[in-house]
Amino acid sequence: MQKNKEQSLRRFLSLFLALIMILTSLPLNVFAEEPSTGTRAVATPDWEVSDEEAEADHWPLTANNRLVEAANADSIKNPNIEYGGTFNLGDRQVITILYKTQSSANAVWQRLLLKFDKTLAQMIDWDNAKTGAWKDPAKNKESTNPQHFNGDIIKFTSEPRENAGSDNVYSVALNDAMFKKQAIEAPMHFVLKSPDQLQQLGLPTSVEALVQSKEPVIQSRIVDKYYEKVRMNPCAHLDGYSTYTSSTIIPRRDYRAGLIPECEDDNIDPWILTQTAFLTYNKNKGYVDLTIRHNKNANKPLQHKPVLGLRTVIEDKFFNVLAGSAEEGVPEDGSAKIADVFIVGANEKPYDGGSYDNPVPERRIPVLRNQINQGQDGLQYIQVVGTDYQKTAYENNIKMQSKGNALETLLNSALASGGRGVGTIVRFYVKPEKFESLISDTDLLDMTFYTTFTTQTKKGEARETFSGKVDKDRTLQKGQKLVLDVGTKEFGLGSFAGNRKMVMEVGERPHNVVFQSAPNDALGTSLYWKDSTSYWWTIPYDMTLKEGTPIKIYMQGLKNNIQEVRFYTSKDEQALGDAGDFFTITKDPDKCGDMQYVRFAGNLKSPNIEKTQNEASIPEIFTTDTILYGHTKIGNAIVRARGVSEDEKVCIKPSLPIRRK
Repeated sequence: MQKNKEQSLRRFLSLFLALIMILTSLPLNVFAEEPSTGTRAVATPDWEVSDEEAEADHWPLTANNRLVEAANADSIKNPNIEYGGTFNLGDRQVITILYKTQSSANAVWQRLLLKFDKTLAQMIDWDNAKTGAWKDPAKNKESTNPQHFNGDIIKFTSEPRENAGSDNVYSVALNDAMFKKQAIEAPMHFVLKSPDQLQQLGLPTSVEALVQSKEPVIQSRIVDKYYEKVRMNPCAHLDGYSTYTSSTIIPRRDYRAGLIPECEDDNIDPWILTQTAFLTYNKNKGYVDLTIRHNKNANKPLQHKPVLGLRTVIEDKFFNVLAGSAEEGVPEDGSAKIADVFIVGANEKPYDGGSYDNPVPERRIPVLRNQINQGQDGLQYIQVVGTDYQKTAYENNIKMQSKGNALETLLNSALASGGRGVGTIVRFYVKPEKFESLISDTDLLDMTFYTTFTTQTKKGEARETFSGKVDKDRTLQKGQKLVLDVGTKEFGLGSFAGNRKMVMEVGERPHNVVFQSAPNDALGTSLYWKDSTSYWWTIPYDMTLKEGTPIKIYMQGLKNNIQEVRFYTSKDEQALGDAGDFFTITKDPDKCGDMQYVRFAGNLKSPNIEKTQNEASIPEIFTTDTILYGHTKIGNAIVRARGVSEDEKVCIKPSLPIRRK
């Protein structure tokens, strides 16, 4: 009798748990009115986050969280984070993460949450005075522009698991940091502990050591002041994790190999204001979509008449599961189409008829398997361009595909400064069995992608490059002015005669930091014209140039046979000539191409693969002694089960999807 009662109780508990999971995965608008902050919302299951979930890369939602899809009129547009490089401060390294958005004041969204890889979080010195978000960033400026660093540093708050849904989560108040601005790349600095401290803790002693085993992921979310509402990007073709969680990585490889930074003077008011990107997988149709969403100004790309393109870089293991890839007994088919590139409007629909699944051929750029480019360190990429692109002699080895005007096929020229923006889709055609074997049961896929729009400002004209290394450790103070002297009257007598499209990289790729130039100081750039032979370099924040730090300068249209650039520590040292304090970089024997990655237009992401089916990622069988945890592949619910049925098993069906109005 007692045994029958226990079995009945078990059956009741099992049914009750299943009912709770179904109800908590239903859309909130089944039971209540929609929130004023967006078009839909969904509540999350009511249980605490486990230790296993809190330390994983996947970022669970809390019982208090409610996913809220932002309305088209939401004041924050396509927010995301990107890695901005690493520099030295004494014996320590400082990682830069950029918060990027097109935004304005609002009352709902209050905090930016950042979830760090566990090891990286332990390496950061959270108490250091230089760790924090720089207050009041400047509009339209590169992340090293001195105008970003006139305000205070806002410290990060360590968030408890109950607020954030995970461990290793830190936050900053958007209002305190004054991050609700138009077109910003807001710098946030994270100072690492000293090498000795890291060694004592058994942690990697540098960023370079950290990335040897994996490329650590950093993720972000935006919430209200109560940590209840979690902002979701509005999207017609995606319902999961990537809509409310942005990511970037600390890279090991150079995903930008072969590309150079776009000069700020060629794109002063960035025509892309903010941009994000994510992957989705349509199992039924057999394709993976890389969706690039951005807000932009109308016709801004035409301002300097650049020649536009799009590059997408992914690991070779992804290209090995695309159409035409070799299988046992079947050779590779180089003529197989691996991708289509097409644009969509603010309504997320293609142009000139057709459908999202099948855009009209006139608006698609096809890419074949034999047009895949081999990159470095196991990376491969595809490059599409407008038909007016002219290769330099240094780009003849790049396989490019084009079809018509770039503004009609690969970049939407429509005004999209508001709303959800417009987009470009790179649709990869996969072999489903091979692709699903690759992704297995993972959600945060160990397969980073980088995508960026590219530009060419002078058709077919290569760039001069100058390279070298710092001669000794040099401590530089914020506001200090170095002088870059080319030794001849290259830059004329007036400031506007000095524009040579100068861009400087400091540090070893992929961890280098970029400094921009302008022909005068009106734009506030770190590099700007001084006199006929030299440029100023204003140091934006305290830093140390360690002995052996690589420095590279790109210039275009030089009138003289310049052989070197001297870095004097001040104008007084410059006046001493050979007797002054300086170090030198020299002209490279070969020029480089002119394919540039566009300002504000690059995305380096660790993708979450969203699936069209609601497939549970946990086993179906649970025992009374073990609690198992999981979440749906589309990220709408986390499920937990304890208990057994009459046959000693409990089968939990996948949770229901979020439904729209």
